[in-house]
Amino acid sequence: MPGRRVREAEVKDFRTGEVKAFVSQVNAGVIRKDLKRLPEARKALKKFTTAQLLDICARAYLKAARTATISNVRLCLRDQPVIDAVLKELKR
Repeated sequence: MPGRRVREAEVKDFRTGEVKAFVSQVNAGVIRKDLKRLPEARKALKKFTTAQLLDICARAYLKAARTATISNVRLCLRDQPVIDAVLKELKR
């Protein structure tokens, strides 16, 4: 991400040293800058229906899960429409 200050850390298995995950953090300045662009982001998202956004998220999650080099990719599914969208993508 050019121009962004991102700190990344590896999460390793304490027994094997194998990388299990990556954690990224940004500083508050990056968050403030992004919040200033919120109206622009909202406008871009309004071009899609909720169903389209759920499908996009489901496809992105499944692509990440299938291509991940780490052993586990987890997604917290708390709303039924999200669960349904992911299940729909799994059947493709």
